[in-house]
Amino acid sequence: MHGHLTGKSAPRLVASSATREITGNNVDAGLVARIAAGDRQALRILYIRHHARIRRFILHFVGNATLADDLMHQVFLHVWRNAGNFVGGGPISTWLLCVARQKTIEAARRRGRYPRYQDPASTASPTNSKSTQGRV
Repeated sequence: MHGHLTGKSAPRLVASSATREITGNNVDAGLVARIAAGDRQALRILYIRHHARIRRFILHFVGNATLADDLMHQVFLHVWRNAGNFVGGGPISTWLLCVARQKTIEAARRRGRYPRYQDPASTASPTNSKSTQGRV
């Protein structure tokens, strides 16, 4: 029969973890739809479900608990203001982490710790550039 499965619980465990992921995202998607309609309770529930993970993610990069809390709240304010624009296509938690990443980068730029992207060619030193190699 199924010689590669070692016990009756293996298929059930796989199905339950996949079901949990799908169910969790369905709950989150429903919450975002309610938030888009102005439901503050839905925002509270989404916050309760995800704030700890978002805060840990931000804290990993900023190393300051007060700043991490501020940025985490900015993430959920962004959700409140932009829930109606959420297109979907992936887990809500991924959207939240992307917003958290962007808020973290913006904060670092404001503090002068993360310069805007520059083309590597424009920042190359004359001694390292290909056009000046061999000339001294």
